[in-house]
Amino acid sequence: MNKRAQGLSTNAIVLIILAVIVLVVLIIGFTMGWGQISSIFKSNNVQTIVTACDTSCSTGSTYEFCNSARELKDDEGNKIKTTCNVFSNVPEYVDTYGIQKCSTLCDKQACADISLIIDGKEIKGVVGSAACVVGQIDVTALASDADASATPASYCCAQ
Repeated sequence: MNKRAQGLSTNAIVLIILAVIVLVVLIIGFTMGWGQISSIFKSNNVQTIVTACDTSCSTGSTYEFCNSARELKDDEGNKIKTTCNVFSNVPEYVDTYGIQKCSTLCDKQACADISLIIDGKEIKGVVGSAACVVGQIDVTALASDADASATPASYCCAQ
């Protein structure tokens, strides 16, 4: 009797190859760190934030524009969490990301409510200053250094 061994099916070969690829990814992830793998799949949400802020402004959604914190992630790895109001008042963010001001939507926002979180460091405690123009918010100092140890007097919010 001439017996022949059963061959591997194509499906089995494909499954073995996929299992080896998954095993290699797991080994790389656990030995070199998951940051190496996640850097391949970087994504930004800048356009999503810009659209959400523009929509909030055009529909007059005061809470969404002035109080709702949004986390912006760009291609350089920056993670900035703050409101559309702060994004639109920091010239660096307006120039870089294109988030436009919404004229009088946030006039009644309290200074203490304004905060900025950059890479996990929260900057809060915006205070009034003699250099402030009454009724306007000037948070340009927040964009320049993002140093949480800076004196709160450098941040200006007069209402």
